Amino acid sequence: LCHPSTVIGLVLSDIIGDPLDLIASGPTVPDDRSTWKHAWNLVTKYNLNGRSHTRGQCEENSSSRPTTSSLPTEVLNLLKEGAAGNIDEDTPKSNHAAFSTILPAHNNISEKDDNNTPQDSLFKHQTRQTETVLVGNNHKAVIAAATNAKDLGYTPIILGSDIQGEASIVAKFYVSLMSRLALQRNQSVNYFHEIETEQTHQFDTFHMAKLPVALIAGGETTVTLPFGCTGLGGRNQEIGLIAALRMKELGLRNAVLASIGTDGTDGPTGCCRICCRWWYHRQA
Repeated sequence: LCHPSTVIGLVLSDIIGDPLDLIASGPTVPDDRSTWKHAWNLVTKYNLNGRSHTRGQCEENSSSRPTTSSLPTEVLNLLKEGAAGNIDEDTPKSNHAAFSTILPAHNNISEKDDNNTPQDSLFKHQTRQTETVLVGNNHKAVIAAATNAKDLGYTPIILGSDIQGEASIVAKFYVSLMSRLALQRNQSVNYFHEIETEQTHQFDTFHMAKLPVALIAGGETTVTLPFGCTGLGGRNQEIGLIAALRMKELGLRNAVLASIGTDGTDGPTGCCRICCRWWYHRQA
């Protein structure tokens, strides 16, 4: 749309691996992996053309009731025409002029190198028609959080910046690490059952890190919804609520878990984060 103007894209990534063509649909980078036909295949695969569909018996929480989902008619017509080859324009590929190299106009000004040899400045200032700069991602967020935690007197432990999986399972894993640190804090006393065991003595020999500790992780977890679910929320709220229940179950005190969305939202809600201690489950 902006061609032939020069475009500089500053990208904040919330996708693991930082694929520039997928972040916010990649408006300033070439699209070399999708076509009209790919889009139409998704419409038919997921029944988005308004036709009735009966869930199969093999589907979890299956129902014999037909379900109907549909994209707007204008969108369906556009995708169908594109897939049929009736629209010449597609998303721009790498060979589009918008992604070409710009050579500035020759101004007959020459520069000299270290050997006093004239060098045409024409070849020293080449740029691209479109430049894309990754200014933030999960890795940068994790490093910034760890740096701040260290400044506050915590020992930061980075668990990774590409954590994936079901949010409920990831939440329980985080709480498991927190409970291990609780055992370390309380030395040979079993924090949850108030008895000494051989296991706690063994744990004392292998400490995770010097307390206090900040466990830091980034990634993109998943919330699998059952059929017919009408609730609201997102991965961060799911992690926080599951963690709060587990922390209450273990009686885990003096520990806080926060789950934050770097893109500022968490599902179709007005929230982007949740912070919990064990007693928060009553309000939740």
